[in-house]
Amino acid sequence: MPMVILPVAAAAALVMGGCSTDAESTGAASATAAESTTAASVASPTAPASPSSSTSGVTAPATSPTAGTATCDPGATLVETTEGPYYTDGAPSRDTLSDADTVGTPLILTGTVFDAACQPVPGATIDVWQADGAGEYDNSGYNLRGVLTTDAQGRYTLTTVIPGIYPSRTEHIHIKINAPGGPVYTTQLFFPGSTANEDDRIYDEAMLITVDEDSPEQMRATFNFVLP
Repeated sequence: MPMVILPVAAAAALVMGGCSTDAESTGAASATAAESTTAASVASPTAPASPSSSTSGVTAPATSPTAGTATCDPGATLVETTEGPYYTDGAPSRDTLSDADTVGTPLILTGTVFDAACQPVPGATIDVWQADGAGEYDNSGYNLRGVLTTDAQGRYTLTTVIPGIYPSRTEHIHIKINAPGGPVYTTQLFFPGSTANEDDRIYDEAMLITVDEDSPEQMRATFNFVLP
């Protein structure tokens, strides 16, 4: 099936709080309406993808003293956000979403999924979808879409690219996450220092990833989810 590429605007249901940040609520209903309007106005199936060498406006330290540390704050449950218009069910089970032809700077994101008591959650599923480095989604296939499963220690590793900015949205990665047999929480991850964060109506600092290493060739970052 041919790939249809659309610029994106995204988000929808529930979110998860970062382990070391305080969660706060976001207006899902108004965000969904705003995002849907944007999607209709900026859609351009024939828009050519242009390479993106790094996250627009993102500033981050070269190293972080807590890089890779699986810390958990039992009060910092994930934050709910809107799903947005571009979710596709049935994504393949995989933790590598990008390849050599994917537009965007490579990103390796790692972390741990905890329950409300800060116990690691093995077998949790993390459904991921996002735009490429040019801010465009694949809405006919599963490029940059996949479902990860945490290991016996509740850990995950996601290999992808830094998503691009498009009208009304900052860089973000969509997430649906749940423990085995538990409810599904919907959220988005954001990038610290992005110049577009302050103007994004869905942005929530509680869902900022921690950048451990940033260069034109690759970004490494962490985010630990705490389920309600």
